[in-house]
Amino acid sequence: MCSLDWCIDVYPNGNRDDNVGSFNVYLKLLSSRNKIIVCRRIYCKELHSSCTYITSYKKDKSNGWSSSTLSLNEVINSNMEEISFIIEIRILRIMLVGEDTKYIIIYRI
Repeated sequence: MCSLDWCIDVYPNGNRDDNVGSFNVYLKLLSSRNKIIVCRRIYCKELHSSCTYITSYKKDKSNGWSSSTLSLNEVINSNMEEISFIIEIRILRIMLVGEDTKYIIIYRI
């Protein structure tokens, strides 16, 4: 998307001591030296859990859904063999960083 590389990180039992038991999903921007503001939605198809946020990203920054969005127990109790996630990203703004100047490009979709 717009020559940007993204990664999805999943932590089925949380990624910190304070969110053990949460099924956490994160979206990470791998490329771009620019600041990008997006509207992103993370959606679990099978369990109908989702969250939508407007978030800023820069290279190597991760943002996930709230730890209360989906618990590990909900996934276990669903007895599913497979779980899938849909990630929707709408780019709202890209702030191009030049040598001395920041440029703002607004994408409308």
